[in-house]
Amino acid sequence: MTKKLRILLVEDDESIREVCKRFLEVLGHTVVAEAEDGGEAIGIFEQNRNGFDLVLTDNRMPWVTGPKVAHFVRGLRPLMPIIIMSGVLSEIQPEGHECVVLEKPFKLEQLATAIEDALRWQEH
Repeated sequence: MTKKLRILLVEDDESIREVCKRFLEVLGHTVVAEAEDGGEAIGIFEQNRNGFDLVLTDNRMPWVTGPKVAHFVRGLRPLMPIIIMSGVLSEIQPEGHECVVLEKPFKLEQLATAIEDALRWQEH
């Protein structure tokens, strides 16, 4: 079991966002902030860059994609663990930043593993 994390959740589909939030809470984590798109996520992160331990973002969103969110976040916090969720894995291009990729739909156990993997990456 990982430590309790403060998470920024970014997902444009409200029903998927709610499921992700429930999964994260079941795993003992706190969703500190939710964003409906990448632009909103960037604004939230910029205002509270030290208030999060992990970013969980959708890949494909209107205007600002998950990889663009990852690029921005890593510009402010280079070791921030980031998970990018996608229904089509071949679309993900994290622009040179190491991110854990999680295929949708996923089970609770798969999310838990992705979080562990993201935290392990941060330690390197």
